[in-house]
Amino acid sequence: MIKLIVSDMDGTLLNEEIELSDENLAAIKDAQAHGIHFAIATGRDYQTGYTIVQERGINCSFFGLNGAIGYDEEGNRLYTKNLKPSTVQTLLDVLDRDDVHVNIMTDKGVYSTNYEREREYLRHVLSDINKTLAPERLEEKLDLFLEQHSITYLDNFQELIRRDDEEILKVSAQTTAGEEMLTELKDSLLQAADDIVITASSAMNLEINHKDATKGFAVATYARELGIDHTEVLTIGDNINDLSMLEWAEHGTAMSNAAPEAKETAAYETGSNSEHGVAQIINRVLAGEIY
Repeated sequence: MIKLIVSDMDGTLLNEEIELSDENLAAIKDAQAHGIHFAIATGRDYQTGYTIVQERGINCSFFGLNGAIGYDEEGNRLYTKNLKPSTVQTLLDVLDRDDVHVNIMTDKGVYSTNYEREREYLRHVLSDINKTLAPERLEEKLDLFLEQHSITYLDNFQELIRRDDEEILKVSAQTTAGEEMLTELKDSLLQAADDIVITASSAMNLEINHKDATKGFAVATYARELGIDHTEVLTIGDNINDLSMLEWAEHGTAMSNAAPEAKETAAYETGSNSEHGVAQIINRVLAGEIY
């Protein structure tokens, strides 16, 4: 019997308009009404992630920045898994290239060093995740995303690294140089630091967290606190940063728009994010087809 459902956001719960559809909303509320726990596990931070579901009337636990930080249903922080300052400096040294843009996410906000590059690369990432989004709508969503993120722009990241009142939870690197370049960067980063894990939320980025900061860790920890076994958990995702939770849960589910690696890892496949795939798989659970 499924007792816990955990969903990714971009490319999964959110449709091509980067919105929570009425169909997905209804299915989640129906699941909760049947006593099934629901939670979010996303690469987004709390501000830009939880707000979307909260505004639609969903209260749930939230695991952000790929599992580096967790919140309960009341918005209370449960834990953080931060990167050491020395590790962050090592990462920045490796990523110091003209064709790579970096931003840093902490427990207090998002930081970048260049607005134009931030906007350019975010445009590429959003269009990669939401391939059917019309160009004019993409620009509107981009403006909204940047407004919601409240990104702080710094001359460099050195002051941020030295702060003792802020925890660095994720370093994100974006490039349009292609898959070979990303593979080269990933190999170099893993050789330089042994306390990290590297995933991705699109074909144009790398997301670097503490080695214990994964969605799989977050879901496993949450399930254990609820007294729920992995055989009673269904997870839903579409990309590389979802692999750990798709593998951990017995009922891992990939979207039809998911990366090949996600489909290979998952036990089930559902419709795309534009077809309300989250609602489809939840309705199968409620109908007793998956248990």
